[in-house]
Amino acid sequence: MGGHNQPFVLWNEPLFWVFCWAIGGIIGAAINTRKGWDATVGFFGGFILGPVLVWLFLLQSDNKKGMGLKKCPYCAEWVKRKATVCRYCHKELPPDIPVNIPPPQAIPVYPTINFACPSCRQRLSAPCEKAGVTTACRFCKQPVTIPTHSDA
Repeated sequence: MGGHNQPFVLWNEPLFWVFCWAIGGIIGAAINTRKGWDATVGFFGGFILGPVLVWLFLLQSDNKKGMGLKKCPYCAEWVKRKATVCRYCHKELPPDIPVNIPPPQAIPVYPTINFACPSCRQRLSAPCEKAGVTTACRFCKQPVTIPTHSDA
């Protein structure tokens, strides 16, 4: 138990396969009974074939992506990645979305000048490009000239 750092994989557990054999046997017996055949033969057929079918299912599940295939968004059938029309439903396939989407552009930060109104001493700020411009204080409405650099 201790010492090896391998991830837990369900199908590497013997109990998983015993469970598959039992479920396979039960399903095989149920199918044969429903068709009016011998349930014992169905049980043993399912008991033997159940794990084989589970193993095949595990092997093929989503390995198709690595084989150059993609699912049609309309009929869910596997088609070649380069296909432009689905060979099953004959609908036009949307183009593949690129995996590497560039990050959003950073919002530019414009420097501001922070200063105090000489009349009312309220703190004000203005963009750097407004330096030297005279405007009215938004608090006392007295004229204020925006300095060329921020106060300390």
